[in-house]
Amino acid sequence: MERPTPPSKTIAWNGLEYTVPITWEAVVTGKRQLLFEDDLEPVLELKWNKRHAPTLEQAHDRVIKQLSREFGQPDSINNINKNNKQYQTLQFSWRESSFSVFLLFCPVCHASILVRPYVLSTDIQEISASLHCHGMDQTTRWAVQDFSFSLPTSWLLDSYSFSMGFTRISFKQHNSSIHLCRMLPASAHLQNDSITSLLRKLTGCSESSLQLNHCEEFVELQNCPSIVSQLRLRMKRKKPFVYGRLWLHKASDKLLGFTIEDIKPPSLPMIEQIYNSHEATIR
Repeated sequence: MERPTPPSKTIAWNGLEYTVPITWEAVVTGKRQLLFEDDLEPVLELKWNKRHAPTLEQAHDRVIKQLSREFGQPDSINNINKNNKQYQTLQFSWRESSFSVFLLFCPVCHASILVRPYVLSTDIQEISASLHCHGMDQTTRWAVQDFSFSLPTSWLLDSYSFSMGFTRISFKQHNSSIHLCRMLPASAHLQNDSITSLLRKLTGCSESSLQLNHCEEFVELQNCPSIVSQLRLRMKRKKPFVYGRLWLHKASDKLLGFTIEDIKPPSLPMIEQIYNSHEATIR
């Protein structure tokens, strides 16, 4: 009799997706770095780069320098590509510390993924089978904590902040910026401020030339700067056009939203794409 598959979830961060047991928590430790914990104990660490090197041999040369600085020269390097159709795999081992670090190299997108297990019984084949470093479409999925969203691949991660009750993840594309946010518990935030007031704070807009729109699903605002105001803001190196949308996810008691800063009014299709890709997990 086959064992039932334990419940799982997919974590997605900056071009890498990894399916893990539902009890694991992902801690973002860098723009391309994740630490997974189970019951507050470290289980696995991932570090990766896209197009870091065009071949496994060149990826090996770069990785060996990094590992030697962190852990000293490895005692053995083994090629373990058996039954792995997606990744070319190298294992770096140190006898004294009794642990290994694995390099997974994707020949399709040239991703170099360093895998450091904290549990000696970890199966690298199971890990690599649950990892995905490139997709077929032109969007990137982001899924951390208890919410997720998708953006076109042209939007690049700029910064992030995970503080108590408030998450903010920012992206840039040419002269445009997008800030995704999640606030919880929504009931606590809404005790002191209205959803409109919170949205104003998120956008940093307080001028009277704002267009506000309330509907059943969300609240949105957009500024309408005059030509003179646009010129003045550009001289200050500020984006003249600001848009914001905020809504309540009642089932999970979260506020989800995003703001956009641009040199031109943001397009409605882009706004709806960001809004429709948002999901929240009920915990």
